[in-house]
Amino acid sequence: MNTPDFNYVVESTSKMYKQEGLEILKNHGFVVLRNFVPKNVLSDLNKSIDKVLKGPSISGSVGYYMKDANKKIFDGLLLGESSVQIVSNMKVIDFIETYLSCEVLLTEIFMKKDLGNNKIYFPYHCHTGSDLVDIKKQVPFGCGALFYTHDTDEGAFCFSPGTHKLDFPYGDNPHKYPESLRFEILSGMRRVSGLAGDVVIFDERGFHGPEQPVCTERIALLYGYQGKIFSNNTTRNPAPMIPSDLKGLTDKQLDVLGLNSDCRVPYFEYHIRKYDNHGSYNKMKKVLLKMINRKSVKVIIKDIFKKCV
Repeated sequence: MNTPDFNYVVESTSKMYKQEGLEILKNHGFVVLRNFVPKNVLSDLNKSIDKVLKGPSISGSVGYYMKDANKKIFDGLLLGESSVQIVSNMKVIDFIETYLSCEVLLTEIFMKKDLGNNKIYFPYHCHTGSDLVDIKKQVPFGCGALFYTHDTDEGAFCFSPGTHKLDFPYGDNPHKYPESLRFEILSGMRRVSGLAGDVVIFDERGFHGPEQPVCTERIALLYGYQGKIFSNNTTRNPAPMIPSDLKGLTDKQLDVLGLNSDCRVPYFEYHIRKYDNHGSYNKMKKVLLKMINRKSVKVIIKDIFKKCV
């Protein structure tokens, strides 16, 4: 996978970072904001992620969730004050609101560890804004975001530069596009490598996704912002968080996090929490839990536990 043949990184120390970054985002559809997050915030976030990844959530314990065998996930803002600071960073919010020409709301946020299973399980796609209102041609309605928790190369986020200008004429799946256009989208896909602490911002309308298949693990925060005017002041899903982690935030930051908004997808219907009855991985887990209730199997499970201790 090739990297872009143009500079896509903007340093926070640059006096012209906003103008430079907006120009890159407008022309190519994505940009990387570097050194916008303090090192201590990155360190605190990684400490929280390490704790979460020590084990799965069982019987109410704090741990990662697995909806399939390819990734581990966790609610982003429950990682603590560090993740709250990252998504409520006013420099970043101001940057995105300038690009969208309107006020924004956090759409969703979760931590994801891709396990590097050398499979394609989350293919390239774009967002059409099908759940939004008053979408206009050639007008951006939202920006996706990733926060790299470590230096990231193979397995990084990928984007096909310029495809945000297509306005998805055949939908969100590039494989349903005419052959010539499909080739242009997929052959143009570029790996957006970055350093620990980088914030990747991209126009949702462009084709994107993680580089797959790869054998390299990747940990990142995945989140995004959409214009209030396009969502009727609703987030895609309300993000759970600890009230004390919100201390020191301004009214504006709290508003972006969703304090004064409604949601389009109820809390219990979010994909992290929704049980998939059709997934083979979840069927296996369900069968195992039912088996544990049988006395003969309990003995077997106890023996297994003894061997594991």
